[in-house]
Amino acid sequence: MSCSPTKSGSDTNLLRHDDFADKVTSRMRGDKRKRPDDDVTAIISEELRTFKSEIMTLLTTWRAEDENKHIKWDQTLTEIKNTTRELEKSMDFITSQYEEMSLKINGLEQKTILQEEVISSLKNEVEHLQRESRKTCLELRNVPAEAGENKKTLSDSFVTLCKAMSVETTPSEIKDIYRIPGKREANKPVIIELATKEKKICVLKAAKEFNIQHRNAKLNASHLGLKQNTPIYVSDHLTPLANRLFFLARDLVKSNIFKYCWSSNGKIFVKKTDDTPIILIKSESQVHQLKSV
Repeated sequence: MSCSPTKSGSDTNLLRHDDFADKVTSRMRGDKRKRPDDDVTAIISEELRTFKSEIMTLLTTWRAEDENKHIKWDQTLTEIKNTTRELEKSMDFITSQYEEMSLKINGLEQKTILQEEVISSLKNEVEHLQRESRKTCLELRNVPAEAGENKKTLSDSFVTLCKAMSVETTPSEIKDIYRIPGKREANKPVIIELATKEKKICVLKAAKEFNIQHRNAKLNASHLGLKQNTPIYVSDHLTPLANRLFFLARDLVKSNIFKYCWSSNGKIFVKKTDDTPIILIKSESQVHQLKSV
């Protein structure tokens, strides 16, 4: 017959069974055909492995760095601890030295206080002795010096001065008289040591009264028998300390803080008004305090 035979249903089933057998055989051989989904999965798996590897590498690096940091920190802490121990030792040493120095300083301060008390006591004693040695002494200031001056001429001049003040005085009452050494061009004070303290007080009182009674012709060189009218001043012969205090006390009067200032028996006194009590000046600090009152 020229016509090809027609496929029957059984033939079709046979073909399908053959295709299925081929596919199974192919899979068993490993020749299965790759699908698009399988390619994406493979790529993702590869990327995940790469990412995991990078993460592990990064974590390993961080861990190594962290361990190095910890090692460095431990070393630093150890150094800090060692340094702290050394500082503590140094502080302990300094503290002990400070306490030792404090004890020494306290001891020196106590010694200084005692020495200052002794010095102050000695100064007072010296001041007392000097004042006692001058209790009969007078001081004539601004007396012109003349050629050939000696104890005899000075003594005669003083007797003449006492006569002008109406005070009877003889050369025998003058135990000593001299001019304090100094420059020739300066009129250095003349010191007179009298026989008694009463005579000294009498002369001082007479000089004060004379100047009050003769305000226009106060004591001057002419009253000594000299051919000059240079003003002269009769005063107590003060110690260096009393002389300094007298200078400062007079400044209180010049500043109109006090009204009166005078010396008596080697001591300095001030009085603010006629009705206020008399104040004995004992130190420079006292004068400064009176200025601020």
